[in-house]
Amino acid sequence: MMEHYPKLTKFDIFNTDYPAVPLNHLVKLDDKYHFGAINFRDYIHIASNLMKHDSGNDSGNDIEVLKVHINLDTIMKNYMSEKTFDNSFRNIFAGIYNKNMRIEGHNLVRLLNKLFTTNSPIFIYMTLYNYDMERDDITNYNNMSESHAVSLTLLPVKKGKYKAIYFNSHGNKIMKYTSFKKYHTRTRTHDCDFGESIDMLIISNLINYLNSCIPDIEIVYEKTEQYNYLGPDLQACDNIGICYLFPFYLFHELCYHLREQHVIKDELSETERRFVSYYSLLQVGKINMVIYIILSKLLKNFKSVFINNLRCSSTSLCLHNNMIKDVEELFCKDENYYLHRMMYPGIGYLLQPAIKKIIVGE
Repeated sequence: MMEHYPKLTKFDIFNTDYPAVPLNHLVKLDDKYHFGAINFRDYIHIASNLMKHDSGNDSGNDIEVLKVHINLDTIMKNYMSEKTFDNSFRNIFAGIYNKNMRIEGHNLVRLLNKLFTTNSPIFIYMTLYNYDMERDDITNYNNMSESHAVSLTLLPVKKGKYKAIYFNSHGNKIMKYTSFKKYHTRTRTHDCDFGESIDMLIISNLINYLNSCIPDIEIVYEKTEQYNYLGPDLQACDNIGICYLFPFYLFHELCYHLREQHVIKDELSETERRFVSYYSLLQVGKINMVIYIILSKLLKNFKSVFINNLRCSSTSLCLHNNMIKDVEELFCKDENYYLHRMMYPGIGYLLQPAIKKIIVGE
């Protein structure tokens, strides 16, 4: 067993005072440390395991964290030929760090079957490999290496029952991703339309498969906004590719503040907006609200839009529609400003000495 886990600096990940670190320097740090790497030993997965041990005693929240890779090109081709995902899901492996900080690979079903006995929240970093296909600007060939970082949170409702919450930073846009580009050659593809969100098709079938393999546990999931983040597209104007940061921010908050109440100051009315815990919000199907609270801590401009819409929206549907419109306009108004403020807190936290020393030895 690892002799001792480092005590992480109580760095305010949502500190809104940003130093003069240029965006291109943050991009270089991203490239150097490969924060969004597609492997089980990636920087964020290791850091999240350190955070889990750092937060456990204080919060009473022994959250489990693992990572899964899903090759969409492979499983979608299998689904089109077999009309089921079962054979693909049967071969999914998950990476998890043991007490000695050594990575272990396990069959996903067997690992979850073991973790469910703890009745702890389970956070799964998911890499969707071949999520999108883009043409290379120079060769005009199809690029099959486009990947996307999402997460699946399994939240205990009661003993023997979990709720699955899916978070894709593209939010409402996943409802429009109903077709999959089937790769044939470097220059030829074919669009296969399934008539429903590809994300939800995969997650719903994964949950059904897990339920069939683990009879003592019921995992509840539906293709609705109670189980899926369907708010603003948080990468509406992202020209860098920071999808990996959004699941990380969510994990940070669930890891350290899952059962705490949250307060957001409303400067205009000089009042405070109080919210119940993330755990309570997720229990009643308000994943959008969880993300809005997190981003309000991170971005002052986002907080202003959120508070204003809370004040002015007469119904939850009105709030939902207004947030999509206003937030996506906000992010695209000055994408570099937004990207800088999204990247700096997360990269700054990940590169704190206690984490960096263990991961890269510096």
